Amino acid sequence: MPEARLPGEAEEEGGGPDLELVRRFVEEGDRMAFEALARRHLPSMRRFLALRLPDPAEAAEAEQEVLVRMFRSLAAFRGESGLRTWIFRLCSTAAADLVRNRARDRFRLRRYARALPDMDPRPEDEPSYDLERRERAAKTREALGALGEPDASLLYLRDAEGFSVEELSSVFGLREGTVKSRLSRARGRMRGLLEGEGERNPGRMPWER
Repeated sequence: MPEARLPGEAEEEGGGPDLELVRRFVEEGDRMAFEALARRHLPSMRRFLALRLPDPAEAAEAEQEVLVRMFRSLAAFRGESGLRTWIFRLCSTAAADLVRNRARDRFRLRRYARALPDMDPRPEDEPSYDLERRERAAKTREALGALGEPDASLLYLRDAEGFSVEELSSVFGLREGTVKSRLSRARGRMRGLLEGEGERNPGRMPWER
């Protein structure tokens, strides 16, 4: 997995500042500029989508949808907010759309499955490796799930991806004061949930280790 970057660090690498790449793509039709933008922001996009969509297949599907939306609508980007903020708004929307559609599909499948005999072909146990890390990841996802949205995403983007309160306010359409209060409440709940699961040093978030 690519190394995490400090906020704003990527904007000086791989083809010029974000806005210059946007201009080249929109005004000159430079597809290499779009590819440079995509490569630049994909690592943080993937981390965020993996948080929202623990199923790797669903996260990959949402990633492709975000890239398609970026390609089609980048000309409409006006720069009122930062490009990263705009991209993560697309990520949040795409993830929410997929979750909503999957929930509808699962409801239909459950109705169908109730009429079938129990013939689950999956083995009862699967090969396990790096068990401690997998268990910690599962506990983290469970705790984040208990927070609900948008608190889980707010907390992750703030603490793990370095988003500012102003950026979060723009991504989620919340007042900055509301963002701050939600972050404080979410951070306290997260620590309590992890402590209840027996995590060592729950004062730190799992992504800070």
